[in-house]
Amino acid sequence: ERPTQIKLVHDYVQTNFVDRGMCADWSIHDKEDGNPHAHIMLTTRAIKKNGTWAPKQKSTYLLDKAGAKVPQIDPKTGQQKIGARGRKMWKRTTESYTDWNDRSNAEQWRANWAESCNTYLKPEDKIDHRSYERQGVEQVPTIHEGHVAREMGERSERVQTNKDIKTGNAEMAGISAVLAKVQEEARNLRQRIVDLIELMKKRAEEKAEAKRVAEVKRQAEQSARPAPAPRSAEPTPNVADNFLQKLNADKAKRAKPEPLEKSVAGDFLQKLNADRSKKQAHKDREQTVNHDQGGPEL
Repeated sequence: ERPTQIKLVHDYVQTNFVDRGMCADWSIHDKEDGNPHAHIMLTTRAIKKNGTWAPKQKSTYLLDKAGAKVPQIDPKTGQQKIGARGRKMWKRTTESYTDWNDRSNAEQWRANWAESCNTYLKPEDKIDHRSYERQGVEQVPTIHEGHVAREMGERSERVQTNKDIKTGNAEMAGISAVLAKVQEEARNLRQRIVDLIELMKKRAEEKAEAKRVAEVKRQAEQSARPAPAPRSAEPTPNVADNFLQKLNADKAKRAKPEPLEKSVAGDFLQKLNADRSKKQAHKDREQTVNHDQGGPEL
């Protein structure tokens, strides 16, 4: 709105120029073509308190980096020159009476203008006095068109150039947005990996600690148990030795013959002898009977 525009320009001119002693003449130019702007004219020569013009320049001593006056050296003697009345001579330089016309002011004035405008603009509409390159923005700046080119419209080469630049900037902005999204996802993924590694390390430490505690507990329980009885010092028989001993015993048993009374033939002879003994005893009894009866001897 116009009242806001007037207040903005008035406050800016007052703070940056009038308060420093300048005379300012300004006006707002708006042809309702979307490009309202202010024209500001300033004095670059000061006026003294008595109403007369101050000089444009003044002579001052030349100072070194330490702020000391630089002497004039006589090339013949290598000593500081001595002027009339025995005064030492010092180098002098000429500078502007004021710094109002210094080009270095332009940077500060532009920065102050952007700051003043941004107090009235929405966050998404804020401006920056720096170039796109200085801002680190990958965007091509448009060129100045002028009122003649604006009146010509798309027939103007400047207007068409700016149209192409804006199209290219829009495409570049889309690519930058995608790139920013990818970079954000990469940062999130990197953080997730870091968190996962930390979690794995923590779990490994917890597992190692649990194992250590279990080992300490096992050792404590083992120390509390009574000591087992000492084992015999006799060596444990070896399976192979047992087999060899049994094999040798079998060989010895086969090599030694069994007693006759324990064999089959022995049993048969023993039975035969017993039968013979029985027959002989029977015969002896019959002879005894016959003898007693007076019968003939057989």
